[in-house]
Amino acid sequence: MTSRFRSGSTLLWHLMRQLDAYVCFYEPCHDNLIEHISGDTPPQESHRGVRSYWDEYSPLFEKLKNLHKPEFGVGRLFLEKDEEYPALEQYIRFFIEENKEKTGALHFNRMDFRLPWLRTKFPNARILHLFRNPRQQWLSMVRSLPRECWDQPDLNTNYELLTWSISLSHQFPFLVGKNIQHSYERHYLIWRLSYLMAQANSDLSLNYDDDFQKNPAQGVKKLLSFLHVSDSRAGELESQIVSTPRHLESGREKLFQDAETAGNDLLKKLGLDPDLGRKTLGQIVSEHKAEWQNLDKGTQKRAIELSLNLFSEMRSSVLELVAQLRSAGTRIQHETERRIAAEAQAQGIKEHAGSHSKKGDAFRKLRKMLGF
Repeated sequence: MTSRFRSGSTLLWHLMRQLDAYVCFYEPCHDNLIEHISGDTPPQESHRGVRSYWDEYSPLFEKLKNLHKPEFGVGRLFLEKDEEYPALEQYIRFFIEENKEKTGALHFNRMDFRLPWLRTKFPNARILHLFRNPRQQWLSMVRSLPRECWDQPDLNTNYELLTWSISLSHQFPFLVGKNIQHSYERHYLIWRLSYLMAQANSDLSLNYDDDFQKNPAQGVKKLLSFLHVSDSRAGELESQIVSTPRHLESGREKLFQDAETAGNDLLKKLGLDPDLGRKTLGQIVSEHKAEWQNLDKGTQKRAIELSLNLFSEMRSSVLELVAQLRSAGTRIQHETERRIAAEAQAQGIKEHAGSHSKKGDAFRKLRKMLGF
């Protein structure tokens, strides 16, 4: 399963998880996968019906730790069919070999620019693609950010938009070029490139908006047919689908339209539309050499600057988190000391009262013996 972030892919994974014939792994290429499993990161509130992401990993965890690499989620995001990446190939084969009784289903949000490589290395695999309206997807990505951050292209907005642009800038220098003035422009270019790659390499492409929101019965029927599963499960799966409210942003229509028009024109001029994923990038560049040579020559320098800024921003966030944890630890320590002191005081009062009680009993016995 391949899709971009915030495209409804967790819903698709959750639906397939209900099918007995499949064992479904959530985000196996996440760079922080081991930490998420170890910490049992809880599901997001928007992922309704999901109680845990990581159950399927438990029997494999000790072996998994030796095979997973953080670089799977941030490096070499673009792989063509003739490239070699033994570590990632071995990692994916591990899931196949360890689950021979069931069909392994891998839910990827970090595989869309590696699909030609995946298709070559795993020719028997079936690739299921899910996409979402790019405007709704962008709004879903930025909605938790402060409003003043939404439009700024060089902030690392949620779901690694800037990180991906830097990582892919060697292949697509325009992702970090001066042409990017708004975060939606960068988002749309990656969305469109991902869509083109998936259309060329997937066995089935599903539309989250049309197939799971407007007409859930239609989406479930397509899914079950693709998986060769009986329609008798359709009603059960449909009941798992909850309507997602559409994000409304008045006043951004022209911004969206201009970014999409400019992005589509650029990708067509460079030959990426419609040939990305159908031809190698080298072939495409060779056939449109003049257009590629006219791209901003300073993109490599720009990518380095953005990387350093991003590193500094992340380091600042870590230091801020450490300071917050230290402060919280100090408060916890003070509270613990206060409780210990209070408990000791309470115990002292109790013991003191007990001592007086024993003395009183002895005195009453003595008076009785003396006849008082």
